[in-house]
Amino acid sequence: ELSLNDATIQSLESRIALLQDEISTVGHEVDALKNKEGLLRDQFISQMVELNKEIRDFQKTVASSLGNDDSIGKTADVKVVEDGYGADSEAIKDLVSDLNSQLAKEEEGYLAEKIIQEQLQKELDEYEKKMSLMKAITEKTNSLQVLARQASELEQTLTSLGEELQKRCQCQRCQAENLEVLSLLLQGDQNMVES
Repeated sequence: ELSLNDATIQSLESRIALLQDEISTVGHEVDALKNKEGLLRDQFISQMVELNKEIRDFQKTVASSLGNDDSIGKTADVKVVEDGYGADSEAIKDLVSDLNSQLAKEEEGYLAEKIIQEQLQKELDEYEKKMSLMKAITEKTNSLQVLARQASELEQTLTSLGEELQKRCQCQRCQAENLEVLSLLLQGDQNMVES
């Protein structure tokens, strides 16, 4: 029984060690994903700052184009501004479209990474629950093993006391059991218990 308990404890300890390794691995993966998420967020912010800068530059260009008034005539100015604005407008539309598609891709990647991170976090939580359960099982098995050891020791003590009692009840000369001595010893034990 003790060897079975020892084998059970050893298998539980090896499973706990395996779970600890898996938890460590998942923890490292979660940390890596958090770092990657931070990097993607920083890249996105820098791209948005750059886009904001380009939009402001374009607004300044348009404002300065509309603000210039020469003596050639308003229709010429309007035509030049319309032509320049039309080309710039198309370029900006293309730029905004590209940025929107890039933003959508970045957002999809971010959401995918977030889902993976949540799954890894769930796995980590499950492993931690399993590990605490394994620790509790190991503790209970250890206490069960201690109780089994104590029961074995008590059994050995009882056996030796029985042998001693049997020796005391045998006649020294003929080795026959003396039942009168045994009954006196038992009555003496009962009298001691009663008093």
